[in-house]
Parts: sequence; structure tokens; C-alpha cells
Amino acid sequence: MRRAELLALLALSGCATRRVADVSPDEVNWSEATRVPTAPTPSPADDGSPAVLTRQVLVDAVARGLGHFLSQVDVSPVLEGGRFVGFRLNSALHLRRWRRAGADLLPGDVILRVNGQPIDRPERAVGCLAALRDATELRVDLLRRGQPVSVRVEVSAAAVRSAP
Repeated sequence: MRRAELLALLALSGCATRRVADVSPDEVNWSEATRVPTAPTPSPADDGSPAVLTRQVLVDAVARGLGHFLSQVDVSPVLEGGRFVGFRLNSALHLRRWRRAGADLLPGDVILRVNGQPIDRPERAVGCLAALRDATELRVDLLRRGQPVSVRVEVSAAAVRSAP
């Protein structure tokens, strides 16, 4: 798997719902939530080298689909007063790669929108994934410790290989 492949898929983290959390950002234990999990044994692909979000990574992410991404992240819905706010990133399999590629995401961040699109329903997340195929940047709007943050990563123009 390529270094930044999951970066593109993070955009879809809003659809995984492993557990319901009715917690406001003020109630989060930020010392634990901002701890970046480490893999017990790094894979050879996670060698610490710089990662880049390329067009090919996005094309491959769209081809693999939403299910593949959801199998590699743990997110939970955040509700305030019974109203959906966003999805809290609890952990991600390749979070260090995402960060090296420029996606400054941390456990505990509450993802609100991806490239301006809300991800509050499965059909919106699927539409967001499809739109990533032609995106020039990945922008994730989130709340970190209750404050709005926008994370932006430019998509590197790389040749798209034809499907076999």
C-alpha cells in the first residue's frame, strides 16, 4: 500500500460508526486524545520517508471504495444536544503517513466536512469519495479542542495508469 493512500481515505472517516459518543469537545481527555498511536511493528512501506498525496492515490482510493477505508479507521459520531456535529477520529492505521503527507490530523479531532462537503450521511460520504478523483487538494474542516481548524493537502499531479 502506498504511503499516502490512506490520507485520501481519511476524507471518508465520517461514515464509520463503531460506537456512539454523545460528548462535547470540552469533555474530551485531550492528553489521551492527542496521543498519536504507534504501530507495534512498522511495515516496510512505513519507513519514515516523506509521503505525498498524488492523483494516483486518489484514483486508487475511489476504486477501492468506502468499505476498504472504513476497515482502517476508528471514528465515532459526536452529538451535541441530540444534533450531529461530526465524527471523532479515535485512531487510524496509517496516521503517521497521513501526517508526513501534510494532513495534520490527531486522535480526538472531530471531522466536520471534507472539501466543503458534509459527511453526515453515507450517501454524502460516497459522493465525497467520488469527488476526490478529480480534487486538486484535500481539505478537512475539523474541531480540535473545540476550535475550528482547516487541514489542507495539495494533490500532486502524477500520471494515472490505466486499469488492467
